[in-house]
Amino acid sequence: MDRIDSLRKINAFRLSFCALISLLALAPRPADAATAYRVADLSNVRRGIGSNPVALGLVGNRALFTSSRGGLIVSNGTNAGTQEFLVGNFFESLGSAGSRHYLLQSVFEIVEGQLLFLKQPWITDGTVAGTFSLAPSVRGPQDLSRTRLFHAVPGTSRAFFGFDDGTHGEELWVSDVTRAGTHLVADLVAGSGGSFPTTGLWLADAGRLLFAALDPTEGWRLWVTDGTSAGTRVVRDFVTGTSEASGFPQALLTRNGAATVLVRAAEGLTLWTTDGTGAGTVQILGIPTWSTISRSLVAGGRLYFFGRDPQTDDDELWVTDGTSQGT
Repeated sequence: MDRIDSLRKINAFRLSFCALISLLALAPRPADAATAYRVADLSNVRRGIGSNPVALGLVGNRALFTSSRGGLIVSNGTNAGTQEFLVGNFFESLGSAGSRHYLLQSVFEIVEGQLLFLKQPWITDGTVAGTFSLAPSVRGPQDLSRTRLFHAVPGTSRAFFGFDDGTHGEELWVSDVTRAGTHLVADLVAGSGGSFPTTGLWLADAGRLLFAALDPTEGWRLWVTDGTSAGTRVVRDFVTGTSEASGFPQALLTRNGAATVLVRAAEGLTLWTTDGTGAGTVQILGIPTWSTISRSLVAGGRLYFFGRDPQTDDDELWVTDGTSQGT
């Protein structure tokens, strides 16, 4: 699971970095400026020490950063269009949705000699007035930051994300960018254990989210939700058993209202198509000798991915359009 977390963080960083470079390349700058130029000097803490900005993502057509002294920095690539606020508050990026960006406030403190962590979901539109918390903060002896899922509903500011509220463990939450509309979707694993939701994919025709969640008894299973507890159900348990290494459903591509799901099992990889119902979930291909998938990309209605053969340890490029004939 640590490897899965690392790959998601690397991919998220790559996407944010590429988006920011594209945005800043289009931003207006002085006519006599060189190809690379300083947008703003925010290093007024001590002479010689910079603000060390870290890219978080986008808010509309502006870039969003944080810095070594906390807070948020929003910029359109010009000095006049660069603003810093909420200095001293430290945030991690969850992801962008519409013109908003979801954040996770992440700080730690020492109380009576005990190290405590604080986590809290926030939202920002790049302004002071439009930046606020979405749920109460959570303090605990563990770092509650293992968020594996963030998925924005296309064309809206609504988003699903994993969050540990200190009571239910890490479970699926949904938000419509208001405090009242931010809540736990369903407690899939009773108690504080958490189901660690991941791998979200939106089914536009059904208006539902596909995601994977871990059950301590059944292992990884594919779920679907409309954002309510009553509308959240298991689609399929691909592999019986509790192994975290097998049965992991990775929803990767939508086509004609259905999703292509790649599942890792003991005998190799299997390719499935699903419309979010048990009856509509059908295996279309088995790849018996291939055990892992990496470096996937969706382009032109097709999924490209590298599969690794455990016997030769070689990667080969595969492509699928969600059908057995097109794989």
